[in-house]
Amino acid sequence: MSRRIVLCFSLSLLGCTPVLDLGDDDDAADDDDAGDDDDTPFDCGALPSGPLPYTTLSGLFASEDFAFDDSGHLISHNGNSLIRQEYPPGAVTPFAVTDGGGGGPASLRMLSTGDLVYANVDTATLYRVEPDGTTHVVYGALGYPTGIDIHEDGTVFLADLRGLMRFDAYEAGVEMLLESESLRMANGMTFSADYSRLFFGTREGIFVADVDEGGAPVSEPREWASGSGEELLGMGVDACDNVYAIEAARRVVRFSPDGGEAETLFEVPAGAWMTNLQWGSGIGGWGSRTLYVTDRSMAAPVYYEVPLGVPSKPY
Repeated sequence: MSRRIVLCFSLSLLGCTPVLDLGDDDDAADDDDAGDDDDTPFDCGALPSGPLPYTTLSGLFASEDFAFDDSGHLISHNGNSLIRQEYPPGAVTPFAVTDGGGGGPASLRMLSTGDLVYANVDTATLYRVEPDGTTHVVYGALGYPTGIDIHEDGTVFLADLRGLMRFDAYEAGVEMLLESESLRMANGMTFSADYSRLFFGTREGIFVADVDEGGAPVSEPREWASGSGEELLGMGVDACDNVYAIEAARRVVRFSPDGGEAETLFEVPAGAWMTNLQWGSGIGGWGSRTLYVTDRSMAAPVYYEVPLGVPSKPY
């Protein structure tokens, strides 16, 4: 399994703002293999600007989406199995069987309980998976899932061709919060760092809706940042409220908390097929201030590891 450094980097910094300190991460502090120093304060105004260096991690199964558990694994999908993968060149272990075809699981997220939720496009079903692989059906009448995020209260939000839906992963039923027309064929969604807004990535740009304390929109989505006409895919928000998205399946861009023009953080040659991004867990070598991006290129599926200097928004 190879691991190589690619591209150049820039040390130019943005203007200075007060330093944020999120406190200690006991799990990372206790783990000698933690990917970075979680105890060091970070400055939202001094994050490195693009282009950023990135490392290519091969020997891993690059699936449509992925997640990190609290035991030092990356969870992804291959064939008809969900698999746990240690930081390369670590072990790869199947732990749950999936229904439908080999491309089914498309939207994966961890719950604070340690369970995983995922939407399967082949079976149009949302599932919850316990750490031992026991699988439960949460809801079985999806359209086509295109984005997922977990609210700070633990509820599951799913963008779908039917609209925006909210689920309790431990109770039956669904709440339809927005109709499909309002989502503009969004293919990615994420809450803001304070959970007061919900972002949607579209070909027209990024749209945003104000939400209530439970995450339900209280306004129609409105344009927040104009797009390039290229499709925006997997999305995320950091602890400084910057918004990240995959553009045209081969570059990662970042928007400031106020929107505006996108900054390209890194880009790979044509032929890539990036679909989703996640921050690492800070356990087992996966850096909590590092962005991981899956590239499902048929020629050479890999993950990219991009140091950002800032963690994800709190979950």
